[in-house]
Amino acid sequence: NHKFFVQFLAYTVASCILASTSILAALCRGLFPAGLTVMMGAGVVLSLLLTAVLGPFLSWHLWLLSRNMTTIEFCERWGGRVEASAESPYDLGVFANFCSVFGWNPLFWLLPFGAPEGDGLSFPRAGEGAEAGSPDDFLGFDAPRCASPGAEDAAEEVGWVPSSASEFVEDVGEGLGAVCV
Repeated sequence: NHKFFVQFLAYTVASCILASTSILAALCRGLFPAGLTVMMGAGVVLSLLLTAVLGPFLSWHLWLLSRNMTTIEFCERWGGRVEASAESPYDLGVFANFCSVFGWNPLFWLLPFGAPEGDGLSFPRAGEGAEAGSPDDFLGFDAPRCASPGAEDAAEEVGWVPSSASEFVEDVGEGLGAVCV
């Protein structure tokens, strides 16, 4: 659910920014009847207010996500229950932290489907498994499951079955074109 909550915040902030800039541009370009101008002005004020409230909230959640920390963990540190300088045992590095919430394929991070792997009850800790902070560290990397039937066989035929998340990210960066999730 964390992925969809962060996406909801991002979509809302982006929509509010788009709405306020579009309405302001329309107000600057033309003359409208008084009632419509007032309603458009109210729309700009409302969208700017939502952006001003939700923008920092989104930023804070992205900051928490970059440290793989929950709101409760943050409040415990802020309230003095846990030493503020203590590292989170779940902080795997920024990229791996984002992967643990959005899934390990960055091409799908902004799309509202899919979920990270795992059972939701156990989570990898820093230093367990692969090199800490690497993309492989999150959830103990398994070779990707390809989205379409036969794609995995085709990937094997051309010799493209990455053995690690790092190799996958490098290969995708080179534009290999197989869509795996």
